[in-house]
Amino acid sequence: MIFGGALGDRAFENVALLVVIFIAAICGLCWFSLHSGHSKMVRRLVPCSVVVAIVIASLTLRIEKLSGTLVPKFVPRWSKSPDQLLDDPMQVDSAVDLKRTTPHDFPQFLGPQRDQQVRGIDLATDWTVRPPRILWKQKIGAGWSGFAAVNGFAVTLEQRGDSELTTCYRIETGEVVWWHAEPGRFYESRGGVGPRSTPTIHGGQVYVVGAHGTLTCLSGSGGDVIWKRNILQDVNTTSQRDQEEIAWGRSNSPLIVDDKVIVPGGGPPGGPYDSLLAYDAQTGDLSWRGGDQQISYSSPQLCELDGERQILIVNESTLTSHHVGHGEVLWEMEWDGSSANNASVSQAVPLSGDRVFVSKGYFGGAKVIRVTQSAGQNWTVEDLWHEPQLLKTKFTNVCIAGHHVYGLSDGILECVDVNSGERCWKRGRFGHGQILLVKDVLLVQSETGALTMVSADPERFVVMGKTDVLVGQAWNHLCMFGNHLLMRSDEEAACLELPQKSTEF
Repeated sequence: MIFGGALGDRAFENVALLVVIFIAAICGLCWFSLHSGHSKMVRRLVPCSVVVAIVIASLTLRIEKLSGTLVPKFVPRWSKSPDQLLDDPMQVDSAVDLKRTTPHDFPQFLGPQRDQQVRGIDLATDWTVRPPRILWKQKIGAGWSGFAAVNGFAVTLEQRGDSELTTCYRIETGEVVWWHAEPGRFYESRGGVGPRSTPTIHGGQVYVVGAHGTLTCLSGSGGDVIWKRNILQDVNTTSQRDQEEIAWGRSNSPLIVDDKVIVPGGGPPGGPYDSLLAYDAQTGDLSWRGGDQQISYSSPQLCELDGERQILIVNESTLTSHHVGHGEVLWEMEWDGSSANNASVSQAVPLSGDRVFVSKGYFGGAKVIRVTQSAGQNWTVEDLWHEPQLLKTKFTNVCIAGHHVYGLSDGILECVDVNSGERCWKRGRFGHGQILLVKDVLLVQSETGALTMVSADPERFVVMGKTDVLVGQAWNHLCMFGNHLLMRSDEEAACLELPQKSTEF
C-alpha cells in the first residue's frame, strides 16, 4: 500500500504508483539522454543499458502470482509452479464415515450455518502460557478452496499439475484417506492457479464445483463418482466463453436445501442467464432454474425473512432472493459489480429484524436493507444505510457478533455497528486473509499465513496472540473441527490444536 488508502483500494493505488514510476523513469531517461552534461557516449549508453536489463529480465523472469494488492512475485521463467512439483497424494487405507455427524462438524463453506462462526467452544486467550500446537503441516496443491470437516475428516479441492483433485484428509494426522481427480488446470494471471470453491459434505456425500464449472457428487467413503453435471453445458456456454464473463474462475460453493443442490448458473456473454440452478442431490437431475442474472463469485445462502424461507444470492450486479421450492425470484436489489472487473465475492448475510447485510471491495462498501412482505405477497426492499468506505471485503466475508460486524476491509480488520453503520474501530494490517468468529474471539489468518487472535470487542482492538503458520498466499477460508483449526494457503495446509478454557461438547 502506497497512498494510505487515499484512492480507496490498495490494488488500484499500487497500479497508480507503477504508472507514476514508469512515467518518471521515461522522463528521467529522456532528460538524461537529451539534456545532461555527460558525454554523448554516456548519454546513449545508460538508456541502452536500462533497455537491455529490461529485456533480459523479461526473458528470464515471469510473474508467478499477484498478491491481493497486485504486488507481483517473480520467479525464473523456466521454473515450475509449486503444485507442478507435487506427486499424486499418498493414500492410506482407512475406514471413512462421512454419514456420521458430530457437534464439531464444519460441513460446508463458512461453517454449519454459513455465517463464519463456530459455536459451543471457549478458547483460551493467553497464548504466551498455552500456545497453539501444530499437529501437522504439509505441502498441498494450489487453489483457494477451504476445508469442510465431518466426523474427523476434512475435504478440500487442490490443483496438482494438470489435475484438479478432491482430497479427503484425516484431521488428526493429515493423512490422505482418498482422493478423486478431474482432468484440467485452471489459471488466471491475477487470480492464480487452481480451484476456488469449498466442498459441501451432506448425507455422507461430497459435492464439489470445479473452477471450470463441473459439479460432482462423490461418495464420502471413498471418493467414487455418484453423478456429475457440467454446469456450463446446462447454461449453454463453454469454458472459454465462461472465462470471458467469470474471469477468475467459478468460486461458488454448493448449498444443500432439502433434497436439492443449489449452485449459481450463469450463461454465455450477452445471456440468457440463470442466476441459480437446483439439482436433485441423489441423482443430479436438474430440478429448476431461477433468475436471469449473470453470476458473481459469491455462494447461495439459505435464510428466513418475514417468515418465509428463501435463498439469497449475490449476482454480478444484483442481490436476489429465490423461492426454495421452484427458484422464482421473490425480490431484487441492485448491487453494482462486474464479474470481469469490480467483482462481488462476499456473501449476503441475514440479520435479525428481517434485515440483510451485503458488502464488497472495489468501492462497494457495506449496506443494510430491510425486506418485508405485504398481505398481497409483494416484497418491499428498504435501504437502511450504505457506506462505500466501510467493510470493503474484497475476497472475504464478515462475522456478526451481537449488533456489530467484523471484517477485513481492504486488508485491515474493521468493526462496524450494524444498526447505525458507524465505524467502531479499524486496526491491524492482515492483507486479504480470512477471519472466523469463535464465541467472543476472532481468529484472523493473514494473507501471508500468520494466525492472530483478536478480541471481538467493539470498544477496542486487542491482539491476544499471534503465531506464524503457513508459507504461500493464504486467501483460503478457515475451517474448525472442535478445537482443531485447519488452515490453507496455495502451497501448504496445517492443523492447529487450539487451547481451550472449556467446551460444551
